[in-house]
Amino acid sequence: MSKNKGRKDQQWFDEKYSEGKAIVITGGRRLNFTGSLKIERFNNLESINLKKLKIAYLEISKCSQLNITNLSELTKLTSLSVSGCPKLITLNCLSNGLTSLELSGCYRLNNIDLSKFTKLQSLYLRGYQNLTTLDCSSTEKLISLKISDCVQLNKITNLPKSSKLQSLFVIDCPKLTTLDYSTNALTSLEISGCTKLKDIISLSKAPKLTSLSIIDCPNITKLDCSSNERLTELEVSDLTKLNCSNTSIKILSVNLCPNLETLDCSNNNKLVNLDISNCSKLEFLDCS
Repeated sequence: MSKNKGRKDQQWFDEKYSEGKAIVITGGRRLNFTGSLKIERFNNLESINLKKLKIAYLEISKCSQLNITNLSELTKLTSLSVSGCPKLITLNCLSNGLTSLELSGCYRLNNIDLSKFTKLQSLYLRGYQNLTTLDCSSTEKLISLKISDCVQLNKITNLPKSSKLQSLFVIDCPKLTTLDYSTNALTSLEISGCTKLKDIISLSKAPKLTSLSIIDCPNITKLDCSSNERLTELEVSDLTKLNCSNTSIKILSVNLCPNLETLDCSNNNKLVNLDISNCSKLEFLDCS
């Protein structure tokens, strides 16, 4: 599809539907869209029903009254982003070709079934307040997973089945108690604001890890990343014991760990800067 045709399709769509309460479109020879479609700031819109369109990318954002969305027959859809739709309750999307899914600021959305999205590579969930369990058993091709501000989330299951996962971010999920991220492909891991998280699987299960951040998780007080030789970036807080020997960290600050008692940085000839100025309780330090 040419860029010019895409702009004309979008302009026609905006003019026809931006003030309405419902969008119902069934594609055919005379009416079809290909490429991308954006539905943004349709302030009166309450429902969307799109069928048999050939769009690959769909963005729905800032539709404050939207509560029902049916995309069940968009078989060409590969990327879906829905954000800033606080009244959205039902999202029906069955495209098994979806590779990217973003759900952000849809606070009332019912639990979504990921089992149909077997080709999903990127998943971003933010402010998904009804989400209690995330089952990743079908997302074996997942490369990036970011979960933020999901206040009821207490369990992420079958994540190790996503054997291609490279990037994992879990932020401000205060009810999450355990996290098993063991996958050989993981290079970046960030966990923050998970105040009930008590345990993380051994970091030896992520041998390719290069960046690690565990912040504001007060129940995690001990961390051993001595098996992660490729680790170059480390950010931590609330620890009493840290073993980062045998890593490739160049700069390390443990100022957010005022109760740190034991620190092992041995066997790391790349470490050039170490800041322990806020660690008045430190009893053991090894940088040999």
